[in-house]
Amino acid sequence: MKIVRFIFFFLILLVLFRFVFVVKKINCLIEDAFLESGVCERINDHFKNKSLFFTDFENDPIWDELLVEQQYGQIYQYQKISKSLFGAINLSLLAKSPDYRLIFNQNRYILNQNNKLKNDQARLDLPSIEFMGDTTLLEEHGYLNETYHQKFISLSQAMHQYQINSQRIIWQSDQEIHIFLEEIEVILDDEKDFVYQMERLALILQQNKSENIFVEKKILDMRFNLPVLRE
Repeated sequence: MKIVRFIFFFLILLVLFRFVFVVKKINCLIEDAFLESGVCERINDHFKNKSLFFTDFENDPIWDELLVEQQYGQIYQYQKISKSLFGAINLSLLAKSPDYRLIFNQNRYILNQNNKLKNDQARLDLPSIEFMGDTTLLEEHGYLNETYHQKFISLSQAMHQYQINSQRIIWQSDQEIHIFLEEIEVILDDEKDFVYQMERLALILQQNKSENIFVEKKILDMRFNLPVLRE
């Protein structure tokens, strides 16, 4: 008799967890950013009728899918979740803009931490890297070559870290990279770490504010041990 009760109790729990305690509606919340159209609808469709208690929301494959989705410009990541037994969920998301825009062969793409070449969105204000080298080295079945992706993202992140504002970067080659600033054109290469180079550039720009050293100079060449100013 006890076994029958146990089985009956187990079946009731199974029904509850399978058909009652499931996701019915997700409310997507985001701070300090906007939620692109269709994102929350896609998240709702993906999680609908899944278990409230046995679904790993944080590590679900949906986040990897959104990372490479062409129609979305931002990255969306799980932050936290609040559930109710009736199936209503408040899902807090983090949103991050792409790191840079890549231009080659008259094509324009946006990229983030993933090296998927996503269609450009002109409304996004991003550092733009124009690659002038051998473009056959770049594209691999819709993805950017990982070696170059790491170079480009390292440069864009280093510029962001030291507040170097430039909308146009011409990557002539690995030995000749032009960064166009409001004050001056900067030339560097990829021989040295970009964080180190941007830290040094930030100090030079700060010095220019106080000493006005760029008045008669147009180019700052940083490919040497000591930066060279020339017309």
